[in-house]
Amino acid sequence: MVFTIGSYLPGSSILHRFDPRLKLISIILITISVLIVQSAAAYLLLIGLMLIGAAYSKIPLKAFLSQIKLWGWLLILTVLLHIAFTKGTPIFTIFGFDISDEGLIGGFVFGLRFLVFILSAFLLTITTSPYDFADGFSSLMRPLKIIKIPVEDLSLVISIAFRFIPVIFEEASDIKTAQEARGVDFSKSSILKPKRFIALLVPLLYSVFRKADDLAEALIVRNYKPGAKRSSLYSKGISLLDILLFSVIIIVCLLILLIW
Repeated sequence: MVFTIGSYLPGSSILHRFDPRLKLISIILITISVLIVQSAAAYLLLIGLMLIGAAYSKIPLKAFLSQIKLWGWLLILTVLLHIAFTKGTPIFTIFGFDISDEGLIGGFVFGLRFLVFILSAFLLTITTSPYDFADGFSSLMRPLKIIKIPVEDLSLVISIAFRFIPVIFEEASDIKTAQEARGVDFSKSSILKPKRFIALLVPLLYSVFRKADDLAEALIVRNYKPGAKRSSLYSKGISLLDILLFSVIIIVCLLILLIW
């Protein structure tokens, strides 16, 4: 299985049982804290806490490390751009770009911030089932019904979009393996060549659109009607453990804002 943002790993840990509404609010609070504070120590603290939470939830360490590998190209690109275009006292020049202390430090801090965003989104989706995610999102967005926004339909679309991410990665991996068996070379030196790229992209697009069409037919068969009033089979309440965990997250965010 390809672990990425959108993957769900069933479990019975505290994070798995954490109320989805409070879980989404917690992610929002962490995101706001990370955007306000620019401190490598604060980011390392958050990454450490997420790793502890993942270990306690029995999420494989390789799943976390795979995120760094999977999104590493984007992480490296954003860090390099930050280093290259941050103004400061030049230390040396490379390829016409002045590299400064401010750029190196800023690039390191920005890389940690990006890593916090990736790992927090991954931890959210891997411990939250599609049903809980959609239910939690629609509960939080319920006030928007006043201005006629279809909250349930919107939450369903977002939930499906998240769950399609690992499906696309798995499908790309299967297609790559099949094409390699037919003699197509997908080594790093040739992957960007048009013929190799098309050999991967065209079957992937066909497969994605076919799955989307199958999903649409499944919704029609189940008599799904946009905007219809729906009830929930299970009613979720907020437990004392949820309140305690949410309080810990609030305290951590406040400490980050006050100390750093």
